[in-house]
Parts: sequence; C-alpha cells; structure tokens
Amino acid sequence: MHWDLGVPLLVVLATGLLSIGLFYAGKALIVKGRQDDGIDPPAGSGGGNHHH
Repeated sequence: MHWDLGVPLLVVLATGLLSIGLFYAGKALIVKGRQDDGIDPPAGSGGGNHHH
C-alpha cells in the first residue's frame, strides 16, 4: 500500500500548482487591465506618462 501517502500528496501538489497558476494569471490580467485604463504605466515605459 505505497499509494496511501502518494495520492493525497499528489492532490496537494496539483492543487498548489493550480492555485499558483491562477494567482499569476489573475495578477497578470489585473495589471494588463490597469495599464489599458491608464492607471499603471506599462513595464519599461519609464514612468507614468498618460496619453489622454
């Protein structure tokens, strides 16, 4: 019965990876949306130069 510890460990690992992936995807989407709205300057633009 070597699966007794393997399956829960695999589930925890998969859940953790999924959570991290969702976190980074959500963070990237939020930052992209804020850049499109002109709230945050895009990375590497050298400051908040807003074009309105």
